[in-house]
Amino acid sequence: MIKPILILFIFFILIRWGGSQSRPNIATHSESGDEIELSEIDSQIQKLQREQNILQNQLTIRLAKTDSLKAAGASENTLAHFTAASFILSQKLETKRSQLKELDKQRQKKRIRLYRSYSHQIDSLSGLPGSAQHEQKIFDLMSKRLLVSPPASRLHFNPQQLSAISETGNDSLAQVIFKEYLKKAARELNREIIILHKKEQEIGEIAALESKAEEFMQEMEESALLPNPSGSGTKTQEVLGTDYSGNNIGTRNLITANEQALGFFRIRDQIQNSPNPLSSGQPLLSYAQLLEQFSETRRLLESYRQQVLKKLKRLTDK
Repeated sequence: MIKPILILFIFFILIRWGGSQSRPNIATHSESGDEIELSEIDSQIQKLQREQNILQNQLTIRLAKTDSLKAAGASENTLAHFTAASFILSQKLETKRSQLKELDKQRQKKRIRLYRSYSHQIDSLSGLPGSAQHEQKIFDLMSKRLLVSPPASRLHFNPQQLSAISETGNDSLAQVIFKEYLKKAARELNREIIILHKKEQEIGEIAALESKAEEFMQEMEESALLPNPSGSGTKTQEVLGTDYSGNNIGTRNLITANEQALGFFRIRDQIQNSPNPLSSGQPLLSYAQLLEQFSETRRLLESYRQQVLKKLKRLTDK
């Protein structure tokens, strides 16, 4: 099976070889300041995380040594020395945490800006007369948008405990606590379903473009019009371009889409034990396969949300 990136490359080359030299005036997306700044923030966060881990390990060792000295009956001066050193490490660690928190806020703002920018460009290009060049640019922007779209997180409530909540009983305080727990669970499920639905739309748009390109290539093969693509691997990356870290856009973003899917699969696993389609050693899922998995996960969350709301209603109606 021809790889999607190669398909899009050949599709693009065929159009160029067709002799059409007139091109509409389209504002192309180049490396932006926000992209560069986001890359720099990511690098700073990684650096701070490494430094934080080192400090945490040092503090753990220092505290263990202090406990050991206490047990051995060390002098107060010795203990004071180790306690002071532990305090200094704690202060440094807290500083790193504060810096990471601030950088994470900056990163979220940049991601939101880029997400809106990519979405605006996609909408603008989609409104222009169709051509292979437009579709390639749209695919590029859709792939980049995946990098900055919101990720999933683990559910903060325990589905097993939630299922065990009794709807009977006369303990009014317990009923109030149960209702609040169910309300928070419903709000969290709503949030994840909204994110998942948006992700499903994004993946669906990319999958549709891939499918269209594959259909085109099949027609070309049947018509024996397909040029020899030998040696085009390097050229493919040149045409598709690279992101602000110098990585191939198509490959990197398919990997990112799979990584983001893991968060939703973990949520699915929290609700019901199911095999992870991205378990270790498994090949990457295609965009079409990811779309199928996202749709299945969304339906599961929506069904589970209905159970939560029904349980909440029964408690409220008592």
